Amino acid sequence: MLQTTERPAGGPAVDVATLRVTAKTTVAEGVVTLELAAPDGSRLPDWAPGAHVDLTLGNGTTRQY
Repeated sequence: MLQTTERPAGGPAVDVATLRVTAKTTVAEGVVTLELAAPDGSRLPDWAPGAHVDLTLGNGTTRQY
């Protein structure tokens, strides 16, 4: 499970959600594609130009995509 993170104080409001990794595909050495889904199977919000996702990994590392 992955959980998105909120922006620091003063940043824009963002949604926070816990997501399930439903597929992981290695596309190159050190590069993977992840398919994310809501744990209950509901539809995720549509993306918008300029949108990104912050992922908080199990070790506390945050990655931005």
